[in-house]
Amino acid sequence: MRLVMVAVCFLIATPKIVAAPRLEQVRRIDLQKPAGGIAQVVVNSSGMLVVRDANYRQEASQAIELFDSSGRFLRKIGEFGKGPGEYFRLFQVRLDSKGYIWAADRAKILKFDGNGKLLGEILIQNPGYSANALAIDEPRGVFYLAGCMPRRVYLNLGCDLIHRYSFADNRYIRSYLGTDPEAMQKNLLPFESYMLDVDEAGRIYAADAPLFKIFRVDPNTAQTEALIVKSRVATAPHALPEIIEPAASTAAFENSYFLDNVIATNAWVAVSIRKPRDAGFVLEILAPDGRQIVTDGECPGRLVGKTADGHLVFAAKGPSGFALLECALADADAVGRKGGR
Repeated sequence: MRLVMVAVCFLIATPKIVAAPRLEQVRRIDLQKPAGGIAQVVVNSSGMLVVRDANYRQEASQAIELFDSSGRFLRKIGEFGKGPGEYFRLFQVRLDSKGYIWAADRAKILKFDGNGKLLGEILIQNPGYSANALAIDEPRGVFYLAGCMPRRVYLNLGCDLIHRYSFADNRYIRSYLGTDPEAMQKNLLPFESYMLDVDEAGRIYAADAPLFKIFRVDPNTAQTEALIVKSRVATAPHALPEIIEPAASTAAFENSYFLDNVIATNAWVAVSIRKPRDAGFVLEILAPDGRQIVTDGECPGRLVGKTADGHLVFAAKGPSGFALLECALADADAVGRKGGR
């Protein structure tokens, strides 16, 4: 029987919810990682941890690192650079059923085995675009990439954002989800940052930050629903001028609330929002029918992943390095099923 401790992250339920979901800390893992950052963690079936360190302000620090289940550093996977088999702009990593590591790196997908051996590259061509997010749905034989593929030559006239590929032969199949008109009307395209996940039923969940919306796509019918993310404290960025200097754009980004991660299961969708000036994060939880069941939960760190059994993983900086906090979302399954589909 596992010891379950109450986490230091408190959730505030929206009105009309009697049994509010709450985070319960299942375990803490102190990593042998004294420096850098953690943008994402993927946990394999044996508890091994794949960590993506993606600090774009210090590009050369980007890395894929492997830790065992106790947090002991094992090895670095791949190298930073612009050459073959190297990554220059790490956006997302995933694991397949063989334990191979897939890494989205702009115009290509890199594949490594657990020992760090490069297994191959997939170039994003025909159609071509920059891949910003990656999700694998191996049971259905597909994987998805998120990135702006222009519909009318010019980016500011809109894009297709989600692209489906065959898992077996990397063949492009089709695209979904056009750029939201609100992003174009508010000139927010310079702020765009795509996030992508797939739940157990194969439904796609995508965010086109900085919009406070989660787009759910049925890949079989292409039906799309917009789930609105509501907050009492966080507001989406205001409209930008049509022409804005880089320094002003950077300042606007740093002083805005910004969607940071989207993680989906059949029972709920977790959305983290970064506070201005990197002052922490708030957590929003939505039921499958779009009802918001948690509003503005204070998080113990950055939401960076989920485990195979649906626990959320947060990364926090401690006195001697980084720690991962695995938290169960208690009561969320029952709340999600009540209004789910």
